Amino acid sequence: MAKVCIICHKETKKGIPIKEDFVIKSIRKVKRALRISTGNTLIVCEEHVGDAKKRREKFEKSLLTYVGLGAVIGIVLILISIFQSKSLSNILVSFGLLVLLVLLMAAFSLYQYFPSLMKKPEKKVKRSRKVKR
Repeated sequence: MAKVCIICHKETKKGIPIKEDFVIKSIRKVKRALRISTGNTLIVCEEHVGDAKKRREKFEKSLLTYVGLGAVIGIVLILISIFQSKSLSNILVSFGLLVLLVLLMAAFSLYQYFPSLMKKPEKKVKRSRKVKR
């Protein structure tokens, strides 16, 4: 399996691997089903780590913004339906629309998706024991 940088698309031996989250796993399943999978290990080479962190932060910010905006709009819709009609079915329909709206807004944020990086394993420092005499 070749190690390929997710930003510059070049094969490299050194870099930080990305986390295999549900989005990456889903993409890999679709590619395997279509028989176009290359089986590469995705990493971020050392020179692009700063760019990768910025892109991940941008994705996380957009996710929070879209979901928050969808939730606020949905809550307003629920409040309007509560004040306009006392019917439980209308309130439940509004709640269902709220859930769909939040999911739709979260899906919009996937256009800016960027996977997170795995933590670098920290080197263990051997401590010398002091021998009592």
